[in-house]
Amino acid sequence: MFIAPHLTFTTQAREAIEFYHRVFGGQLQIGTFAEWKAQDPTVEIDDAALDLLVYGTLKMDNGCVIEASDAGEPNQNVPGGEKPALGAIDVATTNDKLDELRAAFSALAEGGTVTAPLEEFGAGEHYGALVDRFGVTWNFAGTPAGKYLL
Repeated sequence: MFIAPHLTFTTQAREAIEFYHRVFGGQLQIGTFAEWKAQDPTVEIDDAALDLLVYGTLKMDNGCVIEASDAGEPNQNVPGGEKPALGAIDVATTNDKLDELRAAFSALAEGGTVTAPLEEFGAGEHYGALVDRFGVTWNFAGTPAGKYLL
């Protein structure tokens, strides 16, 4: 079984997934409600929501995946109907390459809030946490290679 975090936004999924693509690299695939409606004209979608994302998938070179989609504004008609709680997930990242960890932490911190600076806390391990500009909480752990399953 493969598990990937799926981040649900009101209207910022494209901006967020493209930002994460710039930070982490990899392959990005997106689909809009307009594309879905073009394939199935019977789908009821508000015109104002047509540019929102049905899905955004970022597959990083290391095999990790982040998914994102838009739920729309409370008054918009988008398929699915329900409005999930936004920002209800923490994303954990572990890396034994401290330079890569620091670069990602720094990039995600731009426009966000660092809640714990990325610092060494003993035995070569590092920890830091932040909330990015999209409200997603990220926990960073720098650990010696092979110490943990992640």
